[in-house]
Amino acid sequence: MSSRLIRNLATLALASMGVVNAHADECLMDWATHEAPVVGKSDSWAIAVTQAANTWEDWIWRGPTFYCNPAGGECTYSWSNSNTAGYTWAVGGSIELGKVPLIGSLVDGFELNGSYSRTKSWTETFGWSQVIHRGQHAQPVQVVVRRWKHGYFRGADRIIPNSNCSDGGSWYYWDGSARFGSWSANVEQSRYVKYHIW
Repeated sequence: MSSRLIRNLATLALASMGVVNAHADECLMDWATHEAPVVGKSDSWAIAVTQAANTWEDWIWRGPTFYCNPAGGECTYSWSNSNTAGYTWAVGGSIELGKVPLIGSLVDGFELNGSYSRTKSWTETFGWSQVIHRGQHAQPVQVVVRRWKHGYFRGADRIIPNSNCSDGGSWYYWDGSARFGSWSANVEQSRYVKYHIW
């Protein structure tokens, strides 16, 4: 029986069990055992199961400081400019994949999943007026509100038993229910701009 026929039969059997989705089968070298899932070119995703009760402010950019001369009266301050700040959607923490092998590109932090690895560019236009008192300082800032979260990964490729492809590897199918590893990070919850006054 040919490896292609075996692959097709295995795929049909898996589909009947509801474990195959729209991802195409892939021919991969045998980096894993025949039981373990592998992280390949398919998209795994991170699922949060616990989170901290409180959030914290990550000031990703601070603008120039304005000082209201105490010898005068109150000041009306406006920083009429825009600023673009680059920042990461999830920072800090750790990622542990356990014994799940990686195939293809190197997984770096949350590069495993697009939604947990985004490096964003945020442009914000300031320009509103703020009254500050004599002797106070004012500074425009861009703030990302973060919360510590922890969870696991879901979705991986699994080997189709007794399947062989032309380059010596085996055929793998996408298993969206495969659960593995753990992660933790300070994840963005919201963002805003303000004038910091002190």
